[in-house]
Amino acid sequence: IEMSGAYGLTYSPVMFLGQIAPAEILIDSGQIKVMRERGKLDDILQKQYIDNYNLSLRDINTIYNNFVIFEERELQKTNSIQAYALYLFLIILKYKNLELFNKIFIENSFNIGTEEYIKKLENISHINIETINKIMSNKLIYTELFRTTRGDVNILEVDTETKRYKYKQNDYPYVDKYTENISLSGCLFYQDLENYNNIKNMTLVQYIHKKLELFDFTWEKSEE
Repeated sequence: IEMSGAYGLTYSPVMFLGQIAPAEILIDSGQIKVMRERGKLDDILQKQYIDNYNLSLRDINTIYNNFVIFEERELQKTNSIQAYALYLFLIILKYKNLELFNKIFIENSFNIGTEEYIKKLENISHINIETINKIMSNKLIYTELFRTTRGDVNILEVDTETKRYKYKQNDYPYVDKYTENISLSGCLFYQDLENYNNIKNMTLVQYIHKKLELFDFTWEKSEE
């Protein structure tokens, strides 16, 4: 091979239109030596970050794939944008800041630094300290007061056949219909009411943590 590769990698259009770095070969006295290994597709995704969340494109790909699985399992029946915002935020949090995730869901506590982190992401995720504090409440779900369009209510019973739920407000019982758009303090949604009899004796933090247990990113990070 003559007159080839005079400038090597420095003159190659690396990453142009997604092109990975080529291998560099040196031929010396008839001997072929690999001077640089051929790049990998993952190299293109390294060290590219989305502001505030500090997500690389590789992070986004991992989070997206896991969120699709979660959506198919848990969010198929809800039309509440708050449900999608909450669980996307929590999956990102578990992936990027496991220490903080564990403080909320295992230690059930956080400090000023945690509040600052949540506030930093508030404009992007629409999840605020009030929502996190509600999740961290140690009250059983059936004793919780939930914010609804009708005010703060305590859920008493749910009839999944008629799609009606009985609730108490200011010590008076009422019955109302629930739809796919329902949101209770941005923490419980349609699919949760459908499962109410099985979750009412759990706390919110126990219930939500259980839903997210499937998503363990440790093995994925160990491969980086």
